[in-house]
Amino acid sequence: MRERYVTCIDIGCIIGVLIALLAGTAAGLLFANGILLLANFAVWALLGLSVINWALLGAGVYNAAVRGRTVALECLCANMGCITVGIVGTIVSAIALIATGFAVSLISSPILVGLVTFFAIVMIAGDVMLLRCLLNCDEDECCAYDDCMLR
Repeated sequence: MRERYVTCIDIGCIIGVLIALLAGTAAGLLFANGILLLANFAVWALLGLSVINWALLGAGVYNAAVRGRTVALECLCANMGCITVGIVGTIVSAIALIATGFAVSLISSPILVGLVTFFAIVMIAGDVMLLRCLLNCDEDECCAYDDCMLR
């Protein structure tokens, strides 16, 4: 197995995780203090966005796999980890938050609001990096990813 090198896709996901940590912490603190009033609408919207993203990602993987080794397959392989972690984390934490009923008095609710925010931003960062790869792909650019599992 070849040694995997760090690409700008990895850097984009790392920057997205750092921004998500800050935003998730801020959202949890704002919700705990009662300032973030419409969190339930945002969580439902993010849950819907992640389910739509999951369906589009599945369709994109199927389309890229049927067509063979294309630019779309390379970009999907390069960004799959960041997007998948964001999608699964958003869905799981949003369902857990909806099950708790958004009660500010529970200690788990502000933590779950922070987690939903964190994973949603990671998912959006992965989507942005995927679009960047698809729209700006050369042989020397970010799509040269040697560690693809879908060969």
